[in-house]
Amino acid sequence: MFLNYFQIVNYKNLNSIKFSFVEGVNTIIGENDSGKSNAMTALRILLDDTYYYNTKRLKESDFSIKAALGVSLDELGIGLVNVGSVSFEYIASLFSDKRIQRPCAIVTDEDKQIVQKGSTFYKSGAEKRGRSRKEKLRKLYRKNCWVKSFYAPHTLEVDFALINNRANKDYICNVIDLNYVDLDTIEKHKKNLETGNEASCAESILTLARDMGKGWYATALSHYIDEKVEIPQYILEAIAFASREVFSIDIGFKMIEYAIGLFNHNKNKRLKENIEKAVTYQKKADCIKQFMEAYKENSVTLFLEESDLYWREL
Repeated sequence: MFLNYFQIVNYKNLNSIKFSFVEGVNTIIGENDSGKSNAMTALRILLDDTYYYNTKRLKESDFSIKAALGVSLDELGIGLVNVGSVSFEYIASLFSDKRIQRPCAIVTDEDKQIVQKGSTFYKSGAEKRGRSRKEKLRKLYRKNCWVKSFYAPHTLEVDFALINNRANKDYICNVIDLNYVDLDTIEKHKKNLETGNEASCAESILTLARDMGKGWYATALSHYIDEKVEIPQYILEAIAFASREVFSIDIGFKMIEYAIGLFNHNKNKRLKENIEKAVTYQKKADCIKQFMEAYKENSVTLFLEESDLYWREL
């Protein structure tokens, strides 16, 4: 196989870069911390499913969190690890009063079956296993304040498509156009995504992820995601929990600065002016409260509401 070019968008410190290759040996040269290793990691994630035992597999949240919230997972003090099967319980058990005293959020599926029973994606007994896993995690960590579990009703790909009456459908339609050539196939998947029932929508999403491969699907999706993306609530809750010891007024203020800059300047002009002038801790906190009141459905507000739960606890 010959790889003609490789384009990376919004991965770690690589905002947008394209590598063009020639046959034979290719060399990438750059200064320290310019992103050479990140580029190679991204390439291996894309091409090698066994890399690091798949712990580096990309997830939607790798790319859309900063677009939605204005800050990266790194800024929130979060390291994202994906482990296969249910072995996450062994890693999570390292987080406790006796070992690593840092919050650990487990994100896993409840495996509620949404596709029709005749579908190749239907998994008999999956819901029972999901309930069993949920109960096991509850018993394991009910007395451990450092670990908390968060559950996707179905799968991340499906939940991302179904959120708020298909709010993210345009991003996925772009990926459908990118992946398929046959017009009938494109029309069928778009129809299922936009107006089909939940089972039909899920069928098309799972088919797309299977045909492309989840890693490439996530990478392609990231190219189209912008600040209007909507994040599933359980993801926001997990991030709020995992960042509880790092999150601060300054980080919250950075989020609303980012969000307010995306809106029409004629709307809430006074709030924008207050944000521009805020310097003290109290002024920034006041601006955060004003923003949350003015933009109740915004992803930043939804995240700040979850973070506020932990502020009160501390």
